[in-house]
Amino acid sequence: MLQAPAARSYVSTEKKVALLKAIQERKQILFGKFSDEIDNKKKVAAWNDILLVAKSLEIVSEQREWAYVRDTIWGQWRSRALVRQMTAS
Repeated sequence: MLQAPAARSYVSTEKKVALLKAIQERKQILFGKFSDEIDNKKKVAAWNDILLVAKSLEIVSEQREWAYVRDTIWGQWRSRALVRQMTAS
């Protein structure tokens, strides 16, 4: 018996671009190496800022935490982009 594919939530291109711009603005802190200037508190604070943007764009629900945006939203978008990049070349 075939099962129907799981329903995917759709995020509009405009919302995705807005969230990605917010991530890009903070990329030095989010993805930079730990140093005297960048510590875990700054990284968590930056991901919390990204979470607020995601919530305001209604990409994630109010119950989600910053780790969900980092691990799931960003992780999936990044993986899919890498796959598209690899298959395009």
